[in-house]
Amino acid sequence: MTCEEVKISLHDYIDGSVDLISKRDIEYHIRNCEICKKEYQKLFIFFDRLKKLPFVIDPPKDILESVRSELLGMSESSINTSKKSLKDTLRILKEKDNQEKQVNKKSIVFGRLKTRKVLKAHVLKRRDKSNIRNTLLTLLPLFVIGIGYFIYDLQKYNYPWSVRSLEGNQKINGNNLQNDLWNPGGVLSTDEKARAKVNVPNIGIIEVGYNSALILEKAKEGSNSIVMERGSIRVVNSTNMPSLTIKVGVHKILDRGGEFSVEADKLGNANINVKYAFVEIVFNDEHYFLKENYSCELRVGKEPGIPIHQNASDTLKNAVESFDELNGGDQALEKIIKSYRESDVLTLLALIPRVSQLQRQIIFQEISNHFPPPESITRAGIIRLDKDMLYKWWEEIEWQI
Repeated sequence: MTCEEVKISLHDYIDGSVDLISKRDIEYHIRNCEICKKEYQKLFIFFDRLKKLPFVIDPPKDILESVRSELLGMSESSINTSKKSLKDTLRILKEKDNQEKQVNKKSIVFGRLKTRKVLKAHVLKRRDKSNIRNTLLTLLPLFVIGIGYFIYDLQKYNYPWSVRSLEGNQKINGNNLQNDLWNPGGVLSTDEKARAKVNVPNIGIIEVGYNSALILEKAKEGSNSIVMERGSIRVVNSTNMPSLTIKVGVHKILDRGGEFSVEADKLGNANINVKYAFVEIVFNDEHYFLKENYSCELRVGKEPGIPIHQNASDTLKNAVESFDELNGGDQALEKIIKSYRESDVLTLLALIPRVSQLQRQIIFQEISNHFPPPESITRAGIIRLDKDMLYKWWEEIEWQI
């Protein structure tokens, strides 16, 4: 397939509505074309965030009041009409009663009272039926929508996850594996002699290392998530559209495809290393991106550490570590600028939100020497920390490194 054909088909591909042959062609093209891969990643992230929007919409109170007033008005109108009809009927009966009064007064009085009761009961019965019918007609669409959403939601369940031993004995909820199935709410644990391999439907595999403990929080299409209490894992995706969140302390690691590993301690500190594609880290509603061949530290209560390329010099690694521990520092920043290489440019870009305006201008120029920003990205925008520009520049650099 050509790039143009792939771009046209990306929406249907992410939506899962393309045929098997087209799906394979698109996936092959994305793996071998950086430009289309970039378009796919942007579109997928957009739809992924769109899925998380709430389905429930609360209508404004003034609209609810208006609808209620209208319904009350309709009910009062219906009652007034019924009363008028009853009044006219009773008037006719009264005239007839006066005409026949001389014939049999007692019989007429009895008949009149009986007729009034019958008519009144008939009117009230019709009014009750009308109210019930209107109520049912109002609730029926909501009931149908509710049943439809329940069925749709049920189809998105993505469990159980199967677990296989790689070494030693693993446990789920403190018990040795019996049926090798891991369901939501279950705790998968290994000791110093045990490792496991988890098959995650529609995503790939998770290799669980020694002395690890994981909680399967949710297993559902679009929102699979595990809580990592301690240990190490390696995630290898078998699809270009994974939906997996790994929670470590207050940080969330969003799987964006490829392969990566996480090591975490009991306190919530962790190290992330990306081997292929990239991951997205969320902290305090801010988003950070970690590209393949880069790693970073997660520290309790702090934003993610500055990303480091796996081939970075020891001088740069030490300078970045010093910068992170000291929450900045002119000396550490100066060493970073002096020791970085072209493959370390994303390290510089991650520094921009964490330094002064003057230092941002210096870093902007350093990055521009290797990767000039496109026209949509300006020096002024980067200096004032425009999030869209920072992300676009990250994208522009990411696919070139």
